[in-house]
Amino acid sequence: MKRDDLLAAALHYRQAGFSVVPVRADGSKAPAVTSWKRYQSELPTEADLRQWFDNGHVLGVAVVAGKVSGNLAVMDFDDPTAWDWFFTLLHEHDPDLLYSLPCAETPSGGTHLYFRTDEPLPTQVLARDEEGNTMIEIRGEGSYAIVPPSPAPVHPEGKPYRMIRHALTDAPQLTAEQVEDLLSIARSLDRKKPEPAPLRVTGEAQRVGDRFNQEGDVLNLLQQHGWRVAGNGREGNIYLTRPGKARGVSASWHPQLGTLYVFSTNAPPFEAGRAYSAFAVYTLLEHGGDFSAAAKALAQQYGNGHDSVVPQPAPRRAISLRELMAKEFEPLTYLVPNILPEGGLTLLVGRPKVGKSWFALQIACALSAGGFALGLDTPLPKRRVLYCALEDGLRRLQRRITLLGTAYDPDAFHIVTELSPLDRGGADELRQLIRETQAEVVFVDVVARILPRRRRNDGVYQSDYDAFSLLKDLAVAEGATVVAVHHENKAPNEDPLMRVSGSTGLTGAVDAVLTLSKPRGELTGTLFVTGRDVEYEGEWAITFTAGRWYIEGDAATVRMSEQRQAILRAISELGGKATPKQIADYLGKNASTTRTLLAKMKAAGELLYDGTRYSINTVDTVDSVDSTSINTTVDSVDSVDSNQAQVSTLSTLSTASTPSTLSTLSTPLCSTQQQQDGVCPDDGVPDYRTAVIPLRDGVAAWCDVCGCSMLHTPTREGDWECVGCNTRRQFPSSAVDIEHTNLTDGKPTHEEVTR
Repeated sequence: MKRDDLLAAALHYRQAGFSVVPVRADGSKAPAVTSWKRYQSELPTEADLRQWFDNGHVLGVAVVAGKVSGNLAVMDFDDPTAWDWFFTLLHEHDPDLLYSLPCAETPSGGTHLYFRTDEPLPTQVLARDEEGNTMIEIRGEGSYAIVPPSPAPVHPEGKPYRMIRHALTDAPQLTAEQVEDLLSIARSLDRKKPEPAPLRVTGEAQRVGDRFNQEGDVLNLLQQHGWRVAGNGREGNIYLTRPGKARGVSASWHPQLGTLYVFSTNAPPFEAGRAYSAFAVYTLLEHGGDFSAAAKALAQQYGNGHDSVVPQPAPRRAISLRELMAKEFEPLTYLVPNILPEGGLTLLVGRPKVGKSWFALQIACALSAGGFALGLDTPLPKRRVLYCALEDGLRRLQRRITLLGTAYDPDAFHIVTELSPLDRGGADELRQLIRETQAEVVFVDVVARILPRRRRNDGVYQSDYDAFSLLKDLAVAEGATVVAVHHENKAPNEDPLMRVSGSTGLTGAVDAVLTLSKPRGELTGTLFVTGRDVEYEGEWAITFTAGRWYIEGDAATVRMSEQRQAILRAISELGGKATPKQIADYLGKNASTTRTLLAKMKAAGELLYDGTRYSINTVDTVDSVDSTSINTTVDSVDSVDSNQAQVSTLSTLSTASTPSTLSTLSTPLCSTQQQQDGVCPDDGVPDYRTAVIPLRDGVAAWCDVCGCSMLHTPTREGDWECVGCNTRRQFPSSAVDIEHTNLTDGKPTHEEVTR
């Protein structure tokens, strides 16, 4: 280190308002001036600094703490382990505060933190080890701290001081609450804590107090007086936050010792730096410090057979079955029809990168505006939304919402990207956010970011159940719906609930579970829905396109439709006629399953059977169609763009009927193109490309663009649109026609007419 560098640093510190003194470079860390007391109240002159640091001698640089340096305080960590614990706790509590503080490394491996306060702090020890050695202290009024760039000879270790983060002159001005947080967290690491004061009563009263020390539920008592659990510390102790403070560590309760240690200087009736027995806590909170009155109250309650002095809940009352059956309950309501129930806690589960966040965000946007989502033909109810995007930044959220294209109400949609763990203030943070934003629906994406850490001796089931019970209780208490996004485990399992990451205690605590599954690289997947009060439990077929999910209908029905199309293609490829075994072998399917499906297709009029082989039933007209056989909703056709043309509604897919009567036409059994090319076969085998088969949402007909038979839906112009490629076409007049009648608000009502 050059002497010019030391002088420049000293001048820079003085210019920033710090009082500077020189330190000997002999390892003693003693001041290099006869008396430095005057510099506790006044700054040295520039001449003083030049005399000290520009005289040919190598010296260290120290900054005087306290009022003279703008109320500068230095938190000195002599024990690296204490620094690690402090760093962890402050990072969980207030990472912004932690990273705003200039930080220096001392030659012995210790750490200095620098900050300014409203009032000068006294020099004080904050934490000691078991033997009483100082681990953390405050260098405040009346002391100084050696600072970078002091050279190696200044310290006994022979190593220099160096800055790790920011510059000393960047020391921020902290609020009183921030200072309290720093001091309280440091005091919580004290291993040589004071013993509780002896009881101030004797005789029978003392025996009552001793009994309460052994049996009293102090943690519950503190919570009833506004204290909150802030987290779990070392050796089983529980960190607490005082009333009136949103977060932070104000005290710690040690269940094994039965002792409350208070760190905060603003936690009446308790005093900072003191330890309190359970009986002392009860006396101060319930009887204003009157130990005699507290003992009498305890004696009376124990005499009446009470095992606890904590206020008891109201007596439980059983309800008769007659009363239950006579009750009238409000009907179950859904935020998304038959999928997302309103109220309580719902778990949305899926593998990483399957699209869970897109699914949740799409519903959240639609709820905020009372708009459409998932391709449904009815709007979702309008609700105020709080979206906790704990894995995404604001930039990514903005981009995703833009790509979604789902309507949203910007004033009814609020976002937060950080929350503390539930047992370390996160539950209170979330409760406050719900109240501030008046949120009715809360999405937590992903919930693993705020789950409490599992303690070493906790059972897996109980730990998972308790963690999610915190969220459920919060949802019930605030009258909100909470949707928790969670991951699947890695082990494959046919049971959707067993794929949820965690134990069965997790699924046991929630009200409903939505399991989203989709093979990697494919567009189509399934959404499994189950729950305590869910009226429809089952699987929905669901597709993912350009960031948006669409409900296609009941999964079994959609799979059946796909299997039927495969059979039609197989029969065509096998020459127009084939036995069940030939079809099963061609498709690589089970013969028995294939026969069953063939029989269903024959009964539905899709296939003909001559006793040995199946062929496609070619139909160009419909003699009679049930009035419910074409259920396409006009709103979904009129309002959904070309990218959403495959969307169907839950109500349509679950209630549509199958046409009962089909007739064969006398028209040629080959396609129009074959007739034009002169290659129409005359083997009597129907060409399935001429078939027009009524289905539940329209008709099935050959599409030259898609190269297969596809569903066609009617348009308001009177023609038919392929859901695969959006190509429109006209069917022969002998086939199905749709007559439009009654226009309401510009939207047609379909009347199905058979010709």
